[in-house]
Amino acid sequence: MTDGGSVPLADALKILNQDLGTNYRHDRITAWEQGLGGRKPNVQVYEYMIKRVLPCLLERMDQGIMTRSELVAALMLPSEASAP
Repeated sequence: MTDGGSVPLADALKILNQDLGTNYRHDRITAWEQGLGGRKPNVQVYEYMIKRVLPCLLERMDQGIMTRSELVAALMLPSEASAP
């Protein structure tokens, strides 16, 4: 939604919080993206995110914009080994 999409991160975060009844802030998303302190979204958040972005990623793959391996990589959480 936010990476090359039309939705600003602040709006996507607001939607996530409304849909899941949570109160995550921007810094939590950054921690997830960078794997800071080994932080990762819980299963509920991760499944929610996949449901939101998978249709877009599949469309990109169908259009030849991304490969299957790039799609898989886009769905992977950062490992603790890859964290800065």
